[in-house]
Amino acid sequence: MKNSIISSPAASLVLVLFLTIVESSSDNFYRYSVKRGKEDTQLSQYAGKVVLVVNVASECGYTDGHYKTLVRLQKKLGANDKFTVLAFPCNQFGKQEPGTYEEILSFAKKNYKVNFPIFSKVNVVGDEVPDAWRYLTENSEQPTWNFWKYLVDEGGKVVRAWGPWITVEDITQDIIDVIDGNYNVKSRGEL
Repeated sequence: MKNSIISSPAASLVLVLFLTIVESSSDNFYRYSVKRGKEDTQLSQYAGKVVLVVNVASECGYTDGHYKTLVRLQKKLGANDKFTVLAFPCNQFGKQEPGTYEEILSFAKKNYKVNFPIFSKVNVVGDEVPDAWRYLTENSEQPTWNFWKYLVDEGGKVVRAWGPWITVEDITQDIIDVIDGNYNVKSRGEL
């Protein structure tokens, strides 16, 4: 009797669906933890939201424009609790983020009134890349400068990535489309 249940078409379909869900749920951005100050933060708290992950720098030529538009974007799209910006300071490109976590946070709050989480400084390329960033780059592309932006859907999959020369305004409709479930990756170009 045991063999007939497992070999039935319905049971096989249920088993395949279950294994697909388990496999896909374990391979996503939200399964990782990152540092926020000295504390570990589980990215799973953002599961179910669309996030824009950005490697930020305080002394870059892109700093002012990006921080201002990221704050406006968070205010506009974050109000519905379906979206958030996640900022990760990085000092790898031009040594343009030299401060401590506390200094970076103070700079961003004082100058831009940042309304989204800023995590601890990370490397985004090389050997000492946190698992969350490794996931982003392995599923899209490696950043080559500050303010690289990764759009991650509510299930933790990377939808798209843009360099700093692409403004936040230029990608706002893509973000809204993912939030609304109207985003067709093939129509926009796959990673």
